Amino acid sequence: MPKEQNPNQKKKLWSVSNLITLLLFLFVATLFFSPAFKGKIMTGLMKIGLFQPKVVADTAIENQPANLENISFRNQDGEQINLSDQKGKVVFINFWATWCPPCKAERPSINDFYNKFKDQKDLIFLIVDIDNKMEQSLKYIRDNKLQLPVTVADTPIPDFLLGNSVPTTVVIDKTGAIVFRHEGMADYNDHEFQNFIEKLLGK
Repeated sequence: MPKEQNPNQKKKLWSVSNLITLLLFLFVATLFFSPAFKGKIMTGLMKIGLFQPKVVADTAIENQPANLENISFRNQDGEQINLSDQKGKVVFINFWATWCPPCKAERPSINDFYNKFKDQKDLIFLIVDIDNKMEQSLKYIRDNKLQLPVTVADTPIPDFLLGNSVPTTVVIDKTGAIVFRHEGMADYNDHEFQNFIEKLLGK
């Protein structure tokens, strides 16, 4: 004769364990289906100290290209910016796209960094939309109340600047050497990174 099940042994449908599982499922599903929500979570993680860019002062990237000639960009005013003409200036290049959650996540930190350094005449900001959709990028910047300038590529972008990952950030020093390259999102409002830029500027 089968044993009668103790009512206390029956699993509760809404036990704490099941509720936590459901919440985790909803959280993961929201991350998957909502790039905007995913971007906000990533931004929050950066604010608590994750995703800090690693910089090494006075150390150029190995296997430098011979030169930066024939690489140019166009800004929102239609002006062409040739990398080979920027000797004597520090160039901050950030490759991004409006559909990319990590790119969206790091926009606020880059915006803060830009606002702190935008008046430095020896520092050039190239915030490059890899899709070359100037109007779409400008709308994104306006809608999110950012002050970042937007540029697009005017020539093919070589692999030593942009590989297969966005966002990618590159810093070129006053001699034309690539001294920083980072694939993936990072907090560029970080003090260490800003000190690195100030040293390149000769501050």
